[in-house]
Amino acid sequence: MYGAQEAGQPGLAVCPLMCEPVEGRCHWCARELPATRRRWCSDACARNFEKNHWWPAARRTARRRDKYACRQCGRKRLDRIRLEVNHIEPALGRHSEVSCAHHLSNLETLCDECHRAVSAAQRNEKRGKARAGTPANRPEFA
Repeated sequence: MYGAQEAGQPGLAVCPLMCEPVEGRCHWCARELPATRRRWCSDACARNFEKNHWWPAARRTARRRDKYACRQCGRKRLDRIRLEVNHIEPALGRHSEVSCAHHLSNLETLCDECHRAVSAAQRNEKRGKARAGTPANRPEFA
């Protein structure tokens, strides 16, 4: 899926949620843990994990990264528009859980208008794929 390095963050090439962490190693960067730490070697590693897995932090970080502007049309928050954060690969209802769907590499800031257009295109694409798999559209079932 989306690894820490792909998200532009120093860290493991594989997401820490995707594999079992190594005992005594940081769950984000795999460095040896100081004796006083259990999961992260530093506050910075804990924050990087949070910014890539916890929806409120990931959303806030994506908006900041995109300089509070829509990545599609370039309109800015200063234009009195509503900015939303879109999952490039849809999260499918996983907003409330810690998830790899929230990696920064999978997020983009969009204005409300562009977000609606992108979401509609994603829905249409999904419907098209679903229809292509139905027996009526497959020659082996004709």
